[in-house]
Amino acid sequence: MKQPTFNYVEDYIEFIGGRRSVDGKVFGIFNYAPPPISLARYDVSIIDSLSSQTCELNNPYTDKQSALAVKLVDKYRRQLAGLVIPVVVPEKLESFRLGIRIVDRSKSVYIDDNQFVVKFPYDTKLIDLLKKQARQGEGSVKFDYDKKMWILGMTESNLNWIMAICPPNEFAIHESITALYEKMLSVENSGYEICLKLVDNQLILENAESSLLDYLENIGGVTMNNLLKLIDVSAVLGFTVDENLMEQVDNLEYGPDRRFLVDRKTVCNKDKMSIEQVLEYARKVNRIPIHVYETGLPKDNTEDIIYLNRGVGPEVCPKLLVTTTSLMIGSKKQSWVSNAEKIVILE
Repeated sequence: MKQPTFNYVEDYIEFIGGRRSVDGKVFGIFNYAPPPISLARYDVSIIDSLSSQTCELNNPYTDKQSALAVKLVDKYRRQLAGLVIPVVVPEKLESFRLGIRIVDRSKSVYIDDNQFVVKFPYDTKLIDLLKKQARQGEGSVKFDYDKKMWILGMTESNLNWIMAICPPNEFAIHESITALYEKMLSVENSGYEICLKLVDNQLILENAESSLLDYLENIGGVTMNNLLKLIDVSAVLGFTVDENLMEQVDNLEYGPDRRFLVDRKTVCNKDKMSIEQVLEYARKVNRIPIHVYETGLPKDNTEDIIYLNRGVGPEVCPKLLVTTTSLMIGSKKQSWVSNAEKIVILE
C-alpha cells in the first residue's frame, strides 16, 4: 500500500473539512476551502465542527468524537483515493495529533458540606427536570459553573426528587443519601410529627431534634414571647403548629395577613395588599431587609428594602422575597426563588 498522505486522523478531517491542503498546509482562519469531496448532507456540519475544533481551537477530540472521526474518514476512503491527487488513508486509523480527551460520563449524587451534589454529563432531559424542581420544589437548586455540578439544599423535597429521578437514570447514589431517605420514610410511616404545642401553659416543640432546638435558641427560643417568630419559621424548618396556638396570634395584636406566618409562599392581590403591609409583617418577625423584585424601572435601596435589579447576582438568599410577578423566568430569578426562605407574590 502507498504511504499514507497524512500522519494523523485530525489531518484527514481537516483536509475533508477544507482547512488543510493535500500537501499538509493549514489554511488561514478566513481562507479555508470547500470540501474537496462530496459529503452527505448530514455529515457537512459534523465535519466542519470537528475540523474547526482541532485546526482553529487546538482542542483534542473526546473519546466519542475520536471514534466518530475515524468512522468518517473511513467512510470517505474511496472518494479520497479517487481525487486528482489521491489522498491515501492507512488501513488502520489510530494516531491522533492532539491525543484523546477522556470525558467523565459518570452520574453520581452524594452529600458534601450539608448539601446534595448531583453530577452528570450534559443531558437536556435531566437539566429540565432540575429546573422544574427549582421552580416547584422546596429548597435551593443551583448549578456550580466552576465545578460543573448541581447543588441542592438538604430538604425533604429535594431528597424525594433525588430518589425519584436518580435511580431510573442510573446514578450512583451514595449510601449516606440512601440511609437518609430510609430514615425519612421510617419517620413518615411512624406518624412522627414535629409539632409546636402549648402543654400545661408551657410552649414545647414535640419530637424536635436537639439541633433544631439549638437553632431556635438563636432566634429567641421556644417561648411564648417568641411565638410569632416560631410560627413564621415553621414552614421553613418543617414543623407544624397546633391549631390552638394560632388562636394566640390575635392576643399578640398581630395585624398582617396570617398566611405570611404559616405559608412559605403567599399570593396576594396587589390592589388589596401594599408593600407597607408586607413590611409590617417582616418587622414583626425579623425579616428585614426584604428583597423586592419589580418589573419596572430600578429603584434605590432603603434600610428596609433591597431591590433585585440589574447587577444583583444569583447568590442572593432573601429572608423574604417580594415579587410583583409570578413569572420569575431565567436562571438568576429562579435562584432567588429557590434561595428565599419565604416568598410573597403581589399580582
